Amino acid sequence: MNDAVCAVATPNGHSAIGIVRLSGNNCHSLLWKIFQPKNIKLSLENIESSSAVYGKIIWENHIIDDVIVLIFHKHRSFTGEEYAEIQGHGNPLILRKIIQILFKTGFREAHPGEFTYRAYLAGKIDLTQAEAIREIVEARSERQINRAILQKEGLLKKRLNQFRSNILNVTADFTAELDFSDEGLEFAGKDRKIEILRKIKDEAEVLINHSRRNFLFKNGIEIVLIGAPNAGKSSLMNAMTGKNRSIVSEIPGTTRDYIDAPMEISGMPVVLVDTAGIRKTQHEEVEKLGMEKTIEKYHEADLRLLLIDSSEKPSNSLFNELNVFLHPDHLHRSIIVLNKWDIVHPEWEQNRDKADFWTQFLQKSDHSNDLVFNQWEKNMIFLSAKTLFGLDSLFDRLQEIIENMIPPSETLSMAQWQMEIMEKIQLGLDEAIYCLIQDVSSEIIVENLNQIVSNLSEITGEISNEDLLGRIFSRFCIGK
Repeated sequence: MNDAVCAVATPNGHSAIGIVRLSGNNCHSLLWKIFQPKNIKLSLENIESSSAVYGKIIWENHIIDDVIVLIFHKHRSFTGEEYAEIQGHGNPLILRKIIQILFKTGFREAHPGEFTYRAYLAGKIDLTQAEAIREIVEARSERQINRAILQKEGLLKKRLNQFRSNILNVTADFTAELDFSDEGLEFAGKDRKIEILRKIKDEAEVLINHSRRNFLFKNGIEIVLIGAPNAGKSSLMNAMTGKNRSIVSEIPGTTRDYIDAPMEISGMPVVLVDTAGIRKTQHEEVEKLGMEKTIEKYHEADLRLLLIDSSEKPSNSLFNELNVFLHPDHLHRSIIVLNKWDIVHPEWEQNRDKADFWTQFLQKSDHSNDLVFNQWEKNMIFLSAKTLFGLDSLFDRLQEIIENMIPPSETLSMAQWQMEIMEKIQLGLDEAIYCLIQDVSSEIIVENLNQIVSNLSEITGEISNEDLLGRIFSRFCIGK
């Protein structure tokens, strides 16, 4: 796999600089066929690794571009091979021309993730670090980047190696007991072995749970805006995103389908969803379908904003529209927003902090026995999407909820394929612990523990699985 490959490493489109990556056997000599250094005395033999050389790409006596070439010698490069980067102008036409010329000199186009794969094969990185590189490229928030950087620095591998070391210690004790049973030597007892394996199992479970939660939020925490027509959902969405993403109109029922918009809160990607207004009177089939989608999005959502129009006089009908959404199971991830507080009806303002006033409405819900004012009080925001009054309070509360939903940024995480292997490890640990408790033969337990060690080596890539490697690196972009 060490033939010479090349690929554009910068995104499509026009930019100040465009980069072409090169790696493989004879990479430098092939590049020198089309690269002319400004200092004509320079040659490949007297260029040190990690050097930058200014010159021109020339083909058939035509100057293609002024470029800077970075040269990295074998064993001192990212891929462990002869490696180079061409930094030229970021015009797609120029970059495409350079690639076409490289093909003619003996390069082929790199496969998705091939540069990182070559780094793995050369022992420059392990699979946990390779996965971290992909996460860094694809991260959509600062929190995801920080977590991926920790993984790239080898912290996940360190944790897995600790698991492996502890399991090998238990395995060694079992083996020594079999080989030196008559020597009167003392080894870790049954209870101690069980304690060690249970601790590994618990730590593995925490790692899996954190990874699952991170996996769920990778594409953005979904926050759905729900309320009666003209409650101000579209205005609130526009206020939160700072863009006119949703159509705002005084005509009720303007939004017939849901509209989403990405943003970031507390370092996490968030998707705001503006839904069709909820009302019992359905004037047309399109509006009815829109409300059905609203209910569907409500159940799928990670967070919910339940909007009430505070400019209208408090009435049972206002709460009847939201009755289906007042559910105690969703309390910790739902916020009641009293919108239009700039033109608030006096009754709302006079009674905003009175438990009896709120209870008379909450008790009319289908879950009246479970819903009381003090449960909702913390998750009530008084706001004006028009003047932006209360918007900071809403963001503060959303941030608190989101912080409780996601693991801290310094926690480690795994990709889906890594979680699948870790779940096998958990099952293996369960079986080993059960066998220990039941005094099953030591040989059987040792065989089980050896399989767990093998699974751990598969995560780091010490044991190669071609199907798994293909699955991992096929998800990378070309040029990475």
